[in-house]
Amino acid sequence: MVALAPPRKYWLPLLAGVVLVILLAVLFYIPLLWSLVVAALLAAMTGRLTVRRYFMFLFWLLGAEFVFVGVVVALGGTLAGIAAFNAMFVAVGLVLGIILIFIGVVLFVIGNLIAD
Repeated sequence: MVALAPPRKYWLPLLAGVVLVILLAVLFYIPLLWSLVVAALLAAMTGRLTVRRYFMFLFWLLGAEFVFVGVVVALGGTLAGIAAFNAMFVAVGLVLGIILIFIGVVLFVIGNLIAD
């Protein structure tokens, strides 16, 4: 059975990595490049820098980013739709947010499969 989230010992580095990717993406606007760089940085910080550990952190980091963006889109779409009295906007925001969260969980599972 594969877990849906990374092991607890990696939660703090992953949270710091997501914050770092968001800050670097806002400053320099190349989000995928910073995900690749921060995944290598996390892999190097937590032990040996191997290809397997790099892809493990890359999928976990991308999964965390997708979940974060999915939550923001779902909440933002819902609040904006309620403010605009537009049911279609609420529904589209929720559906898109749920799809992004699902993609994030799938990326977490892929990272866990690589870790095993």
